[in-house]
Amino acid sequence: MEWGISLKRRFFNTIRKKMIFMQVALLAIIMGIVGGVFIMYAENYYYRSKLHAMEKGFEELKDINIGTVSNEDPLIIRLEEQRFRLVIADENFQNVYCTDVTNNFKRQQSKIYDKIAEKVNRYGPEFTKRNGPNKIKGFGYIEQYGHRYYVYMYERKLNTKIHFSYYKLFFGMICGIALLAGIGVSWYISNRISRPIKNIKQATSKAIENNYEVNIEETQDFDELEDLAKSINIMMTRIRSQMSELEDELSKKRMVEERRRTFVNNVSHELKTPLAIISSQVEMLQLIDDNDKRTEYCASIIEETRSMADLINDMMMVYSTQNDEEIIELEDADISEIVKKNCQKH
Repeated sequence: MEWGISLKRRFFNTIRKKMIFMQVALLAIIMGIVGGVFIMYAENYYYRSKLHAMEKGFEELKDINIGTVSNEDPLIIRLEEQRFRLVIADENFQNVYCTDVTNNFKRQQSKIYDKIAEKVNRYGPEFTKRNGPNKIKGFGYIEQYGHRYYVYMYERKLNTKIHFSYYKLFFGMICGIALLAGIGVSWYISNRISRPIKNIKQATSKAIENNYEVNIEETQDFDELEDLAKSINIMMTRIRSQMSELEDELSKKRMVEERRRTFVNNVSHELKTPLAIISSQVEMLQLIDDNDKRTEYCASIIEETRSMADLINDMMMVYSTQNDEEIIELEDADISEIVKKNCQKH
């Protein structure tokens, strides 16, 4: 079972192979059906057509003077060209016309006796047709100018069967040639269909390697493939646009993150100074007994604490920004006041 599945995947794993197999299988089925119908019904159809032609020829004989018929008569020539043989005798069973033995009296009389005189009770004014094992035949009589003429018409099957054996052989050869031609045509058509699909697959495979600069030829032999190529090109264009937007957004994110990192580093550095001041002033509070100095140091500690709170609030504001549109607002400051204030602290 697994071997069968593996074999199926090996030989039918592409659209081209499946199309070739389906087209060849369909062609083989059609040729098989046609060949089977030919073998089973061609001979019978041929014999039925011949019997119909015999009956038509019998009716046409009524329109000519049978008593003077000869092998130069156009109707006789046409019937014999169809490989019919005729035996015509009068009411006295004397030869009127006999195919191939016109000048042989004994053979004429033998045929008339065997085909007509011996079986005369079977003859009637209506043409009687029969499909025998060795020959097809028809017989009847025609009355003209006060005379009765017995007509026997036949065709031997031996030559016909030989011809049909050649026909069957020839038909088999034609079927084989048609099948080979069908395989070639199927291969060509399948390649015409599968080649652009393969090209589209190769182009889209580049996207796996993050190469979205793909532009597929949109002029295709088939409308479906043309629509597919257009859809893929539109998709690739949108992907490139989204990738470009994503790269821009990532660049902006990196810029904002770099600003945050710089600010945090600066704030961390700035926090060290008030912490150092608070620490030194707390130590001084432990050493002095002067209440005025204590009050001054406490006020300084409170101020430094507020300064630290302001720095922390600024840092929180920076962290709350989500993109570079929310930038830190700058304002004018008096450098002299800042220097004087820091000198007083230290």
